[in-house]
Amino acid sequence: MSLELVEPIVRWMGGLLAYITLGIILFGIWGGIHRQAGRTTGRTGSWLRSPWFYFASVLLFFGICYLGWIPLPLEVSTPTRVCLLALGSWLYFPGMFFVL
Repeated sequence: MSLELVEPIVRWMGGLLAYITLGIILFGIWGGIHRQAGRTTGRTGSWLRSPWFYFASVLLFFGICYLGWIPLPLEVSTPTRVCLLALGSWLYFPGMFFVL
């Protein structure tokens, strides 16, 4: 199997897992803000019950991710790419499942 075939598959699987994880987290938050509030003090309690707070947080997060995404101008050999892909997958996928 060639590296040019495996890299896009791993990239798409990683992206799909990230979107699924984000969706599950936001679904849990949505359910949480519609439950009866417990004991809260201060102004932050009302912020955590507001859907607009989470909407703005997600927009800010994606904005920072978009602005911070700069591809590194590195040319690496094929064996190094294989090692980096394996190491990155070994760290990324269990980490995302840990988040879930």
